[in-house]
Amino acid sequence: MTQQLVLMNGEPARPARHGRLDEETKRAGREGLTKARAALQEASRRAAEREAARLSRRDDELAQRAKAARTAVAPRRDTGRGQRPAAAA
Repeated sequence: MTQQLVLMNGEPARPARHGRLDEETKRAGREGLTKARAALQEASRRAAEREAARLSRRDDELAQRAKAARTAVAPRRDTGRGQRPAAAA
């Protein structure tokens, strides 16, 4: 692209120096991005650990409930298959 576009009023575009960053500013920006990425990764890791702990507690609670349900049903199984409990008569 060898030809530069012309502005609407007919004046040629001037190079804008105010939009360029010096090396120190670029370095500080890159350092800030690196720190922000690290902080986001750490926050994500902590959130994943909390979620894993929550799911583990939920699994334990469900296992306890299932055990309690099996224990409650066990006396009914002892009456024998196809027979009704004596109290039902």
